[in-house]
Amino acid sequence: MSFVVVEDVWKSYKVGRVVQPALRGVSLSFDRGEFAAIVGPSGSGKSTLIHLIAGLDVPDKGRVIVGDVEVSSMGESARAAWRRRNVGIVFQFLHLVPVLTALENVVLPMELAGVPRGERRKHALDLLGFVGLEGKAGRLPAELSGGEQQRVAIARALAADPPLLLADEPTANLDSENKWRVVSLLREASRKGKTVIFTTHDLEVAEAADRIVRLSDGRVVEG
Repeated sequence: MSFVVVEDVWKSYKVGRVVQPALRGVSLSFDRGEFAAIVGPSGSGKSTLIHLIAGLDVPDKGRVIVGDVEVSSMGESARAAWRRRNVGIVFQFLHLVPVLTALENVVLPMELAGVPRGERRKHALDLLGFVGLEGKAGRLPAELSGGEQQRVAIARALAADPPLLLADEPTANLDSENKWRVVSLLREASRKGKTVIFTTHDLEVAEAADRIVRLSDGRVVEG
């Protein structure tokens, strides 16, 4: 049985007086533990699809189901509570809290998810070790390189031990070494049982996934 199901999903956005279609009847499913890439040109609907799966937005029509939860039918506050427990998100623009250290950024989602205080620091340090940054736990984001910030974002996304990890263009602004380091971390998360879905413009990066889904003009054309 599929873990993530996107069923005949349509989504449009209104820009001024113009209605701009983003997704047009998309149907997809992803298995538990799958490592999948979503590719397509700018405006093809990649980020919109990630946002709908994450419950950050809801479709105009159709359903999004994760596990046994129909996320698309939930209200905003219910979706936020569900997301804290079930989804880790890595954005292209990382949204690390600039006044918090790397360690504190990783601890933050555990606080929001109600993880006992005594467990947070140890788990956060373990996750920073997983991404190779155990020695930089006390650094602020501005004191880290772009690749290091991206790895902190991955550690933060894994902090509440979610079954679903979503990443929107996670390698977009990285050099080659850090790009493949991030891909390796995402793959390792899928090996540990997470369902990992990421968007990318980089076809070389996409080829590292187990499956590639191609979007064009808001429709699935492959995958």
